[in-house]
Amino acid sequence: MGYQPLREPELIDAYLLAVGKALYIASSFEKECQWVLRILKLVAKYETDPDLDTFEAFANALKDSLLRQTLRGLAAFDGGSENELATLAAGKDARNFIAHEAAALGHLTNIGCKQITDSIASLREQMESLIAADNLVSKWVYEIEEKEPAPQSIQQAYPTLVRSWVFKGVAA
Repeated sequence: MGYQPLREPELIDAYLLAVGKALYIASSFEKECQWVLRILKLVAKYETDPDLDTFEAFANALKDSLLRQTLRGLAAFDGGSENELATLAAGKDARNFIAHEAAALGHLTNIGCKQITDSIASLREQMESLIAADNLVSKWVYEIEEKEPAPQSIQQAYPTLVRSWVFKGVAA
């Protein structure tokens, strides 16, 4: 952090809080993708070999992959459209930006209003891709768990809810 005072402490705090919230969404997206793939693999395995002993061994052997491999695994199953796969790929890229670049602002004492404004704009742009991907995967999780279609009202309200939560306290 250094010995010099921060030039824009309130802006930095608000931005880093937004990055932290975005990282929470990004991490949840990754975990939900892994969960959906695990379920798809279990169903496929059980349909080909319903022997419970081998099924239990298979279930115990499932390990979570990195997000890229998880998305490749999801793409291998029928049912996902090209548009959905593109949405997931963009979500992966947004997740990587949030996890590895969004908080890399440089020395905090050198950060000014313009840099924070530019960083907020980049984070907002990346969040749009992540929100779309997370909304899609959350829909799938809901449908797997509830065994019914996800309500359209939730799917439509979700982007606004996430945006307002992540960017609460950050100037438009």
